[in-house]
Amino acid sequence: MRVLITGGSGFIGAYLIDEFLKIDEREIVNIDITEPADKIHLPFWKLVDILNKDKVIEVFQKFQPDCIVHLAAR
Repeated sequence: MRVLITGGSGFIGAYLIDEFLKIDEREIVNIDITEPADKIHLPFWKLVDILNKDKVIEVFQKFQPDCIVHLAAR
């Protein structure tokens, strides 16, 4: 399953990524303007501002997620 998380570098998002990693080898992408505090999450992070429509569409088209968890503030 491909999971795209917006705002995955925040408090809730970081815990969610940890939980997904415990379950199995899901493919995860975290789009956020803030680098994750937990360096283990760096491979999943993409520096993307959700207000940048073109960049968000680009990530969606390239990754083609099965599931989206929206945790970003805006």
